[in-house]
Amino acid sequence: MFARSGSTWTQQAFLKPTNTDADDQFGSSIALDGTTLMIGSCGEASEAQGVDGDAFDNSGFLNGAGFSFEIEPGPWTDIGSALAGASGDPLLLGSGTLAAGSANGLDLSNAAPSSFTGVFASLASSPIDFKGGVLAAFPFALLKFVTTNVGGELALPFGMPTGVPAGTQLWVQTAIQDAGAVSGVALSNALKGVTP
Repeated sequence: MFARSGSTWTQQAFLKPTNTDADDQFGSSIALDGTTLMIGSCGEASEAQGVDGDAFDNSGFLNGAGFSFEIEPGPWTDIGSALAGASGDPLLLGSGTLAAGSANGLDLSNAAPSSFTGVFASLASSPIDFKGGVLAAFPFALLKFVTTNVGGELALPFGMPTGVPAGTQLWVQTAIQDAGAVSGVALSNALKGVTP
């Protein structure tokens, strides 16, 4: 499992089955539905324990197996509402736990290079029409102006203050100056974060 910060991907965790043998081919198929992840292991051929607790023999040639994992959802949800610019939809990602005192970050990619960018942050969402798109982080409590780098990326680290009540919502979205966008402004997707 990986997380992206700017253009860099870093491993956060890994998944493996309860019984591992050579040539199991764990990961030969993968399916995700909500927070349930199923991973196939078409070469798995060992004795295993069924859901009812009974042992069964799976030692036939390439019988295979499936493994189920529950993925814990993070505090960030992609709400959508991007408005394309010359490079397509700008992508905003949130990282960190949003716990009191934690280090967090916002990473913008696929935006116009070296462009004036407004970062909108709000504690609620009353979406409004904005430059041909929808601004979900409204009414905004914080508006910061920054500039994307030559690759159309932006990294904004921030620390979560102490004393913020659990369940507090943080809505964030960016507006990027972009001559290839409707009305000259592209919008990233909106993010909703919830403090634990």
